[in-house]
Amino acid sequence: MCAIVGKKFRNIGDRSIVNIFHFSVEYRPIYVCTSQIQPNVRENIRQQLQSIGGEVVGSCDKHTSYLATTSISLTFKVLIAMIHGIPIVTPAFISEVR
Repeated sequence: MCAIVGKKFRNIGDRSIVNIFHFSVEYRPIYVCTSQIQPNVRENIRQQLQSIGGEVVGSCDKHTSYLATTSISLTFKVLIAMIHGIPIVTPAFISEVR
């Protein structure tokens, strides 16, 4: 959630323009795909994302924000993340974003 002068952004497409600085802010949910992660770690990631309006998704595509994995090996999800320029991160990164 982002707040500018009391306005909260929680829905896709919420926008606000601050004329003094000539920039806009748009809320985009965080979609995280996981690869080779233990079920308990995946559940922990899901809970953390849910608390900030994000979610764990089953497949990796151009709308995915991050691919979380504990090791890099050439899986289909890693390949798709590389093709789309999706950042590949560790579960610890997700905890820090929260």
